[in-house]
Amino acid sequence: MIIKFFNLNIKHNSFIFDENKSTAEYWLEERRRAPIFFGNFTCEDFLLSKVKLKPQSHKVVQKFLTIKNDLNIKPIFITLNSGFILIYELTNGPFNDENIFFSRNGKGCNDIPKYYEVNFLKQKVPFSKIPYILASIKSNQAFAQGTFYPIGENLDGISNSKYDGNRAAIVTILKDILQSDYQNLSIDPLNCLSSVELETLISKIFEAKSCFVPAHRGGVLKDIDLFVYPKTNIEISGIDYSTIDSINIQIKLSTSESGNSLAELKSFLTQSKNNLLITSEQQPHPKLIEFSFSGQYLTSSWIKDQISQYESVSSWFKQSLIWLPDHLK
Repeated sequence: MIIKFFNLNIKHNSFIFDENKSTAEYWLEERRRAPIFFGNFTCEDFLLSKVKLKPQSHKVVQKFLTIKNDLNIKPIFITLNSGFILIYELTNGPFNDENIFFSRNGKGCNDIPKYYEVNFLKQKVPFSKIPYILASIKSNQAFAQGTFYPIGENLDGISNSKYDGNRAAIVTILKDILQSDYQNLSIDPLNCLSSVELETLISKIFEAKSCFVPAHRGGVLKDIDLFVYPKTNIEISGIDYSTIDSINIQIKLSTSESGNSLAELKSFLTQSKNNLLITSEQQPHPKLIEFSFSGQYLTSSWIKDQISQYESVSSWFKQSLIWLPDHLK
C-alpha cells in the first residue's frame, strides 16, 4: 500500500463553532472529524455533478471527497494549529454534517460541512518537538492559504520532489507506525532543510570564512537574501573576492521552471559579478548554466564541500538534522 500525505487547514472565515477553541480543535479533538466546507451542497450533490465551483475549488473538493476510492493508497492527514501538529488517518466517510448558518457581508449564508471520521496517529505534538521543515510548511502559500493540498504531488496527482523533506519528517514522526518506510527512507539530508534553514546554513558558511553577515535572512528585500562582507582574503569557486566590498546572494531550494523567475534570476546574475545564486539542487538549471561556469551559480556539491571544511558548520548541520534516521546521517 502506498502512503500519501495531505495537509488540511480547518477554518471558516465567517462562523465560530466554539468561542473557547480554534476551528481545528473543535472539529478534530472534540468531534473527531476532518471537514471541508465550500458551500451549501452535499457530498452526493458534488459527486453527481450537480455543483458548479471555480476550477481550483472543484479540484480541491474532488480530491477530498474521492480520496478513499483507491484502495491501494493510504491517505494520512496533517493539520498545523496553534503551535501543534495533529496527524491522523481517515476511518469512515465522507459524510454530510448539519447545515450551518452565518452572515457574510450583511447577507445570510449557509454551508454544509463535508467530513471524514478520523483516528489520531499523533495528537497535538508541539512544533518544538518536530522537524523545523515541517513546522514551517505553511511558509508555502499552497499550504498556508489553501484548504486541502497533497504533500509530494499536485491536485492532479502529478508527483514532484519539492516536498520530500516534509514527507521524510512525517515518516520520522510516525516511525513507530510506518516502520518499513522509516527504515527504507532515502533522501539527501540537504533536502531536509527548510528555506529558512538553508539561508542560515549559507550564512554560517560565510561566517566560518570570516565574513560579516549582518542578517541570516533577507526577509522583505527583493532579490537578495544575504549581504556578505568579506573581512579577509576569500575565494569562492575559484574566484577571488578579497577586494570586493560586499557579496549579494540569492538562496533557493531550487530554481523555478517559471520563465519569469528564471528571467529575474538571469537579470540578477548579469547585473554584477558580485551577485551569487546558491541552491540545494544537485545540478544547475540548464537555462542558467553559463553562470555555473562563471562561478556565480553554486549548487549542492559546493554546499556539501563547505560543510565538510568547517567543523562549526558541520556541527550545526548535524544538529539541525538530528531527527533523521541513523542511516542518513
